[in-house]
Amino acid sequence: MRRRGALLLVGLAAHSLAAQLELSELHRNRNEIDTAIQFAEQAITDNPRNLAARLTLVRALMVRAQDHSRAEKELVTRIVAGRQNLRDRFSF
Repeated sequence: MRRRGALLLVGLAAHSLAAQLELSELHRNRNEIDTAIQFAEQAITDNPRNLAARLTLVRALMVRAQDHSRAEKELVTRIVAGRQNLRDRFSF
């Protein structure tokens, strides 16, 4: 029944950021990492500048050792982008 409810939620709010992030966390907590990553990636596709979506992806990637390098790359990319945004905004 839970799975059916989750599928209904996905169908009704496939592009809702909050739903995508919640579903990613739900699947991560159930150790369904591939599905958690898919929901986080979809959230990023729909909301590319959303930090919460990117951090949700990083949390999912940190579960498995084989995904750590991808998680690190995502974090480094965000840090560099954040630095550039600060420079652009405040003329450093």
